Amino acid sequence: MAAPAPSSAGIVHPDDRQIVEKLAKLQDMYQQIGALRTLLPEKLINPTRFALDNPDGYDPEKLAAFLQGAAQAGSRDIGKFKRDWHSENVRGLWHTVNTNELPQGADAWTVDYELLARETGAKDDRKAAINAADDQFQLPTQADTAKIVNDFRARYPALKIKVSNEVDILPIDLNVAHLDFCVDRDQTSGNAQYTVKGRPTNQPSLLRDEIVKTIHASDGATGLADILDILAAYRDIKTRPCDKCSKLFSNTKLQLPLIRRLKTGVGEKEPQFVALHRDCA
Repeated sequence: MAAPAPSSAGIVHPDDRQIVEKLAKLQDMYQQIGALRTLLPEKLINPTRFALDNPDGYDPEKLAAFLQGAAQAGSRDIGKFKRDWHSENVRGLWHTVNTNELPQGADAWTVDYELLARETGAKDDRKAAINAADDQFQLPTQADTAKIVNDFRARYPALKIKVSNEVDILPIDLNVAHLDFCVDRDQTSGNAQYTVKGRPTNQPSLLRDEIVKTIHASDGATGLADILDILAAYRDIKTRPCDKCSKLFSNTKLQLPLIRRLKTGVGEKEPQFVALHRDCA
């Protein structure tokens, strides 16, 4: 049987959760059957036969202990399978299977539904945690925003930064490595999150778009100070090699080290970032 394909929790609609969980249970039963089919021949009969054919190569006490352990483990597996088989959930599943015309594919399980169900549940937990954290965010005042920008200017005097005005700071235009970015508050969010994009008046830039995509995909870059610092870390994007493979371009897609991962906390000194290719992360 072919190995189950990797799953993606993002494709599971909430209405499909129950179906995925049922498929995961059926898949578990299928795997239990496969394991039980090998119990007698591989764990009990074959070791005994080999020992009888080669009496000098086996310690009787060790062989007996092995067979006893295998038998006890097999007995537990059989007991678990019987409990699952006679459970209400599985009986309901078999009723659905037997009363509907379901197509049979060439492979029993092309998707790992157990993993998919676990990932979906974990994603829901993460989403709930993020929403709870978002509820605690307070929108920064204009004075807070101005202080963040002034501190950033002090840390990176060589970078060109332009604010809307000194009172209403946002949006912020920033030039890094001859690439123009714009930082503004995320209008789709009611909390203190910010977004990065290329300046709309500029010519398209594939490198700039990849940097923006990488920042949006990172977990820690949501606050204004964090985003400004990570943008500043790209000022050597065209010359800095990957900290893992020590190469400027990756071997597979000839990409620059697009990932910037914080190495030290943000303080009075300039924060340090690790540069990585996506293949090396």
